[in-house]
Formats: sequence, C-alpha cells, structure tokens
Amino acid sequence: MTLCACGGSSDDPAPDAAPRPDAAAATCPAAADAFDWPLPVGTGDSVISGRIDLPEVSSGRIASLGVWVVGDQILRISDQPTNTTCVRYRLSGLGAGTYYVDLLVDADGDLQEGPGDWGGFYAGTTAAPALHDGFVAITVDGTATETVADFGVGPYACLGGYGDDCTTDADCRGTETACDDGTFVRSDVGACQGVCTALPAASCGDATASSTREVPCYGPSI
Repeated sequence: MTLCACGGSSDDPAPDAAPRPDAAAATCPAAADAFDWPLPVGTGDSVISGRIDLPEVSSGRIASLGVWVVGDQILRISDQPTNTTCVRYRLSGLGAGTYYVDLLVDADGDLQEGPGDWGGFYAGTTAAPALHDGFVAITVDGTATETVADFGVGPYACLGGYGDDCTTDADCRGTETACDDGTFVRSDVGACQGVCTALPAASCGDATASSTREVPCYGPSI
C-alpha cells in the first residue's frame, strides 16, 4: 500500500478540488477487509476476530497486532499502514489455550510503545485503554469456533516509577512478580507512599514467585 500526500495551490477553486484521500478512507473497514493473520500457535481451528476502535483517524500510522500466549510466547504480527478509524482483525488456526490480544498504533515507526502512540489490550476502550491493567483473557478450545473480541485503544500513558511523587496507588506502575509457571502478577495496592514504592512479591497461587521488578513504563507482561 502506498501513501501519498498531495497538495494544491490556494488558488484552486474549492468546488472542483478532489476530496483528500485520507478523508475518503477515514471510516472503519468492512469485516470482509479484516487483516487476516493465520497463527502458528498450537494446532487447532479456533478463530478470534474483532474490531479495534482508534481515538481518531490513524493518518497512515503503522498498526501492529500482538498475540500473547499465556505461559508460552509473544507474537507481534504483521505491521500494516492504516488510515482509518478502526482496525479489523481475524486470527485463525488457533489451538486450545488462553490468549491476550493487543494493538500498537505507532506514530513514529519505531515499533516501540512510546509518547504519541496509541495502544492497549482487549477489552479496553478508546477512553480507557487497557495498558497497565484491565486485560481480559480470551480462551478457545481449538475447535472450529469463532470468538468475537471487539475493543478500543488509546494514548499510551506512562505511570510513575519508583521514587516518583504520587497521590494514589493508581498513579504508580506497581511491581510485577514473575511466577515459575510463566505467568506474571502485577501489584499496585500500597504502591503510593508519598512516592511510588516497590512492593513485595505477590502470590502466584499454586506456582512459586521467582523474581520481582518495576512494571515497565508502558504496561506489564502478561
């Protein structure tokens, strides 16, 4: 897909001016035009699909879909230029398991979350993207069934790190505990002690806590 910006002189008569290409594209694609990404994850026939709403027209930003496989791997799938108000996606060939889906809409093309970018996990919204919390797992059984998972993404927000001033726990990124079964637990209750403070290891349930660290600026591991 080639993107171009075309300009004209201020003397061009407005009634005869061609509509801007991005104005024509500033709508949500049809479901039939979804990004279709077969995944080499396990062996199965399940599908996860949906619509991901953006805060505004993406103006050619690069959209990169991610799938986090609990206890196994993280897949960043296909970077696509977009110029729409939403992204449609379809993930096929999924084996039985638990998945998290997120979208990074990259402003500067560095393929890293940062200021000016949009992002978030299912099941956030454009007004309240799921960045540091609010993630919802999607579980499939590997059979030929389709799960619809619509959500929204919004501006990335970097919460306070250890030592930063805070008013409430929600101002702080918190502490992430790694468990020996490959999962992670984020804690922020009690993180604000006038400044954001490290917390002790959280409970991993039947697993064992192996390490803790400050949650990264743009959200914890899954």
